[in-house]
Amino acid sequence: MTTYAYTANQNSAGPQVSKIDLSTFTVTASLTTVNINPNCIVIDPAGSYAYTVKWAATNVITKIDLSTFTEVTTLNIAGVDMYFLAIDPSGTYMYGTDEGINKISKITLSTFSVSGSLSVSSPGAIVIDSTGTYAYFVSFPSGVQMNKLDLSTFTVVSTLALTSSNYQSVSIDPAGTYLYAAGFSTNVIEKIDLSTFTVTGSLTPSSKAYGFCIDSTGTYGYCTDFDTGNVDKIDLSTFSLVGSPLSVGSSPLFVITDSTSTYAYTCNNGGGNVTKIDLSTFTTVGSPLSTASGCLWMAIGPTSAPAVTAQIVMIV
Repeated sequence: MTTYAYTANQNSAGPQVSKIDLSTFTVTASLTTVNINPNCIVIDPAGSYAYTVKWAATNVITKIDLSTFTEVTTLNIAGVDMYFLAIDPSGTYMYGTDEGINKISKITLSTFSVSGSLSVSSPGAIVIDSTGTYAYFVSFPSGVQMNKLDLSTFTVVSTLALTSSNYQSVSIDPAGTYLYAAGFSTNVIEKIDLSTFTVTGSLTPSSKAYGFCIDSTGTYGYCTDFDTGNVDKIDLSTFSLVGSPLSVGSSPLFVITDSTSTYAYTCNNGGGNVTKIDLSTFTTVGSPLSTASGCLWMAIGPTSAPAVTAQIVMIV
């Protein structure tokens, strides 16, 4: 089966979504009819549908049939700042965080309708554990905190103060043991033990931690440095940097690995392109692939595992 990746391109002229054949590393199709300036793109666990959200006066979520690569329908949700979407492992519910009106919306995917909402202070990046039991999201009340959300009751059951601000990305390792939160403003990655819900370590990457992802074995993490155009490799067992940063392109935001952790890909917002990285050698492969201006978010479809990475969007 051919594996495809899909990028959300934050622009008004289009294309807003690009389809990439990862075996040939070429753009095979694009959509210009979906949301202008989409903030993110997520794919359901079955690989049947993708969803993008438009950050505007009204949040608009677009549903895309990946078998035909066409827009199916849209869902309007009252609000102004829905940056993130996350789908549970069963593919039953999707959650969207809206910092502008202090709300998390719960969406039933079978009916593509809002089935619940939760009032929280300025919710941001969100990630769901592999069992679909808990979600974790950053919020900005009087200070910045990580929140643990029981999805069965749709209530926050615990909070944890964080030391930085403007956290751009949250990721859970494959074992479900640790969560990592990347703080852009003060350039820090914090490691959280999920069994005790406490911060157990912090790491300063080379420059301005933005996107963060973990390979399928849970051995290494990869962090984009927005200001320098680099990616850092992190040994998660020692929680330390490995070697020198790798130059990937202009203003990389999102980084993701394929399901076998053979390659990683970065969305370079400044260049409107995607860089392919060979993880065995930690080197770039060929030249960046042009997608569209404002390339910022990427999801890998059917053959990859459900994503456990969330990332905030920088408007540039």
